[in-house]
Amino acid sequence: MKRRRLGHGVVEGFYGRPWTTAERVSFVELLGRAGLDTFIVAPKNDPLGFSRPRRRASDYRAIQEVARAASDAGVRLFASTCLENVEALVDAGVDGVVVSLDDTWTTFAPGLATHARGEAHGAIARAALDRARRRSASADALLVPAIYHRRLEDLGRGALAYLRGIAAAAPGVPVAWTGPAIFSRSVTAADVTRLRQATGLDLWLWNNAITNDWLPLATGELVGARPWQKLCFGSIDNMSPGVEREVEGVLVNAAREPSLSKVSALCLAEWLRNPLHYAAAPAIQRAIAEVAGDLADLVALAHDLTCKHPLSAPARFEASAVSEAVSDYVAGRATGEALAAKLEHLVEAATRARDASARATPEADAVRECVPTLDRAAGLASAALAGLARRRGPPDRERERALLLEMNTHLRAARGMRWQVGLESLQPLLSRSR
Repeated sequence: MKRRRLGHGVVEGFYGRPWTTAERVSFVELLGRAGLDTFIVAPKNDPLGFSRPRRRASDYRAIQEVARAASDAGVRLFASTCLENVEALVDAGVDGVVVSLDDTWTTFAPGLATHARGEAHGAIARAALDRARRRSASADALLVPAIYHRRLEDLGRGALAYLRGIAAAAPGVPVAWTGPAIFSRSVTAADVTRLRQATGLDLWLWNNAITNDWLPLATGELVGARPWQKLCFGSIDNMSPGVEREVEGVLVNAAREPSLSKVSALCLAEWLRNPLHYAAAPAIQRAIAEVAGDLADLVALAHDLTCKHPLSAPARFEASAVSEAVSDYVAGRATGEALAAKLEHLVEAATRARDASARATPEADAVRECVPTLDRAAGLASAALAGLARRRGPPDRERERALLLEMNTHLRAARGMRWQVGLESLQPLLSRSR
């Protein structure tokens, strides 16, 4: 049987709380409506994940529900697994399995990689495919290798030998690649072609353009500390046109927030329909409107506060509307009233978002994921309003003391909310000096 092309879609492949069954069902339904055809369930921290042997029969009920929804939506479902669970997963209805060998010792010491190690990893993937095909002739297997990024010219001799070993042991098994970096700012068709030709691998792109697990991990989540977090959703704009023709599929690694990840899935679908003429800004507006409905302005505001991924986007993220208003005020091009209106809008939006998040609707789910970000923005905006009042008012000592106390109170509260927002532009209003 000729293997079909993998297809395009989303992989739930981050560190952190796995999505619920209901969230996965909702997601595959949206993928089907958008014309995307692949969903991979591969969360790193799933306590019931199928990468662990000897799962109970009850553990497969949830994946069966997702598989039925995916089948109805025309979406192929894959699940990460160990060899012992392949047959049971295919029986549960998945279309294929994923062997995940990333973030193992070979990942962190690529100079020690060998052809033999690649052959061993490829053999595991080939065994998974053979087991899956014994249950269903149309089943597929994918591999996430231990070495999964860098351009051909950046791979060491051992890393290149490792990838060639996989190709020798598992011909026809698509292998994941994240691009020149783990979080790639740019992926070109030429990058894919050179690597594919040099290794003999069929590559699929695991695109980390929006995944946001890295910040909590880097700021203490692994050791039980309260970590920093940041929303990341919107356009997938780190690929050049032509990449989609050179890979087996483009799979975007989702953010931790399932509803907001739908925005990026819709943007990916629009990009795939016409990569040469894709316009990010209107695509994001359309996607947010579809996901958030009459609450779209709140989600759009959260996007403006967080829209650049620091590891895969070339520019620092900064809330454009507020940044421009502060610049105009500081330069004397606008009045304090105009800036105050922008800041008051942030405070009002956070209140609206908290109220709207109480609704039991899909649109409210998206807003609920924005609430911590909007709350922190509102706290910083409230502090900036007090700072603005200090700059605009007469030098009255009692009033000065009251406004300084108010500013510091809001600042302490905002700094206790560990969600990043692009409001560094407010700094001139938050200093103790006038």
